[in-house]
Amino acid sequence: MALAYIPYGAYWSSPFARWQGAFAHLHSVPFAAHVTRAAMAERGLAAGALDHVAYGYTVIQPNIFYGAPWFSALIGAEGLPGPTVNQACATGPRLIATAAGEMALGNAKVALVAAGDRLSNGAHVYYPAPGGPGGTGASENWVLDSFNHDPWAKSAMVDTAENVARREGIGTEEQHELVIHRYAQYQQALAGDRAFQRRYMAELEVPDAGFRKTVATVAGDQGIRPVDPEKMARLKPVREGGSVTFAG
Repeated sequence: MALAYIPYGAYWSSPFARWQGAFAHLHSVPFAAHVTRAAMAERGLAAGALDHVAYGYTVIQPNIFYGAPWFSALIGAEGLPGPTVNQACATGPRLIATAAGEMALGNAKVALVAAGDRLSNGAHVYYPAPGGPGGTGASENWVLDSFNHDPWAKSAMVDTAENVARREGIGTEEQHELVIHRYAQYQQALAGDRAFQRRYMAELEVPDAGFRKTVATVAGDQGIRPVDPEKMARLKPVREGGSVTFAG
């Protein structure tokens, strides 16, 4: 912590919007830059003070090849060095560790860590295969196929959840108790006209896909479902013989 720390208030997030929600039409890199520019201006942070950037994503979109350099240029910090990071569900902590490592090496003093993703409208990818039957290639649904198949473990994400629950002896009832507890904590974050969330969550003017005009305003998360313990108790596990339900 002597080498790298996050100053109080020097962090922000867009609200959460569920699948196919208010942000589904936006490219995540320009949108992340849109949120970042406003957040930095609100906090009096100048792009010129930055000497490093680490940008993370997991879902491909057009021009994502350029990743971090594109993002940094969009926030007015053209030429800022730093990597684009993609490490599946560990991308967030890997970003922080990457920036902290650069500071420990003396390569950076003021780093910006940013992550932007969009799961809605994920890419359908075609891979050429000249040696395939008739030269026909292979294809994948980048989001759903990745959720449903780890190429090394040969299983879906829900199977990992089942394996952990089985190994640790965490039954459906205990999983649901945690969901109920987390929902109660979330309600605490909404108290006092969202006083806690306002410390970090941006209230956004949502642009159109071309970032030319405002099409909506979003203040607070969208798509959070209320918890109903009785309905949860009636749910069957996603996998036959398993313990993890859609609620858990």
